[in-house]
Amino acid sequence: MLEPGDRFDQEYQVTRLLGSGGIHDVYLAEDGNQKPVALKILKPKYRTSKTLINALKAEHEILQRLSHPATVRSYQIKQSEEGVFLVLEYVPGKSLKELIRQHHSVGLPLQLVKPMIKTLASALSEMHEMDWVHGDIKPAHVIVDDDGMRAKWIDFGVACQDSTNPETESKPVFAITPHYVSPERYRREQSCVSDDVFAFALMVYEVISGVPAFGKLAPFQACNANVKPKRLRVLDGAQWRLLEHALNTRRSQRLKSIRELAAGF
Repeated sequence: MLEPGDRFDQEYQVTRLLGSGGIHDVYLAEDGNQKPVALKILKPKYRTSKTLINALKAEHEILQRLSHPATVRSYQIKQSEEGVFLVLEYVPGKSLKELIRQHHSVGLPLQLVKPMIKTLASALSEMHEMDWVHGDIKPAHVIVDDDGMRAKWIDFGVACQDSTNPETESKPVFAITPHYVSPERYRREQSCVSDDVFAFALMVYEVISGVPAFGKLAPFQACNANVKPKRLRVLDGAQWRLLEHALNTRRSQRLKSIRELAAGF
């Protein structure tokens, strides 16, 4: 674990740890020009894994193609003595996960949520139009600035090609968060845009209400038990029908696009 003040790859001075997952650590650091950046580094035990190194390379390549202002920038992918790492745009603010926790059982104000939904949906739609699927949509992967006016996706580590594209190549499925994935993705079926639609709808529901759409049940459990999300009275009839359609636990009956969902808000 790096400490504040440590040098990394000679060029970067570590400021602090931003986050730590099962596979990566992410640090705020300053480059040689004293510009703040985020360093996404494989944990020591994974630094020789070809699969995970290739995943970092793929994430960089995807981010290089995307240009939406609500998508984090990837400046470089570099090789050091400590292994392969990404140099990413530093996005200040709080994670959407933190904001939801602060508004537990209440939800964020709808006037704040509406533009956020549209912005984040627009960024995902850019991916989908390129036949890419995010694959790991959840509140922890969104940063909202301190004014609550701008939101940005910060993690594309498991993004893959849409399986409905006949030219799609298979890609390993990494760890998932059961409460934020479709039943199909939980069953390790090939990813497609429909999975992102479902996961985004889960996030929208939780942001508005302050509670998960299916309570303590993961979506695959709700599907097996035929449990439906509770109606959100803060939404009008048309908005709720769209969100409910996007939350259908069966892919064949689900809303087809995130852009269509966002248009209702």
